[in-house]
Amino acid sequence: GNGFCIFWGPTPASSGEKPVAASPVNVFAKIEGDAKEIFDQFSSFKGKAKKGE
Repeated sequence: GNGFCIFWGPTPASSGEKPVAASPVNVFAKIEGDAKEIFDQFSSFKGKAKKGE
């Protein structure tokens, strides 16, 4: 299906510290360095996270 995911640390499919997708994915970008600086700009976001269908 259509979707967008940002991995942040290990996932349930991981056996170590690296995230592992539970199904095939297409990686189109990678953050190098401190990702906290990027996500700090979204501190005013007031959305909700919902489980996909």
